[in-house]
Amino acid sequence: MDKGDLAQKLVERIKTSDLWGERSKESGKSLTGLRCPECGKPEAWAYRDFPATIMCNRKNQCGAWTKAFELFPELLLNVERDFAPTRDDPNRPAREYLHSRALTAKSLAGLRFEYRKNIRKSGAGGVLFHVGKNEAGEDVWNGRIFSPPPGVGKSHNQGSTAGLVWKHPGITYDAARSTYAVEGVIDALSLIEMGLQAVAVLSSGQDPGRIDLGELGKRLVIAFDPDSAGASGIRKWKEKYPSAVAIVPVN
Repeated sequence: MDKGDLAQKLVERIKTSDLWGERSKESGKSLTGLRCPECGKPEAWAYRDFPATIMCNRKNQCGAWTKAFELFPELLLNVERDFAPTRDDPNRPAREYLHSRALTAKSLAGLRFEYRKNIRKSGAGGVLFHVGKNEAGEDVWNGRIFSPPPGVGKSHNQGSTAGLVWKHPGITYDAARSTYAVEGVIDALSLIEMGLQAVAVLSSGQDPGRIDLGELGKRLVIAFDPDSAGASGIRKWKEKYPSAVAIVPVN
């Protein structure tokens, strides 16, 4: 599956770092013999097509999983520069950012998203997802700033998302399957990438009384962020959907 150009840049960065040593090599679909960032032993590995996670094979002594983009944050900081938009691909920075979140064609097919630069005059761009239309018939968007500067929140709305819920426009929802309700669109896309069915309510503070999930509400799994706001939101949603299963994801 297409992982984007950022995946290759990540592979190149790993090979020029101290993760790569004498025992390191490409073996089939994997990068093996990598130095584990936690224990320092050359027994970690990663997937060759997209090494977003460095995984230590010393499961009894270490077994750490390390996010590669946390080791090389400059790759995401420079995503707008390294993958600048073009006339033929104006959304290229947004697509590469989504690839960095381990999202492939499986979850991106049919998705309506756009790259926006200099959001809230912060100097940082981001990706926005089409949510729907408000009562005035205006388009509403919700999304994520790539690398917000200090004091600037990572979430961004264009128009009010009150009473709206994001559903993936490229998939057909099945009321007979469980539907995971999460806060953010990227969280929902990650679950869809895993083969699950998900929607995003866009904020834990969203009033569930203003949202109609229809038949999808019959097999609902509420999975909000593991913080106080998420816990408060779960309680409100459980009041409206008492038969729903509530879980707290682990960061």
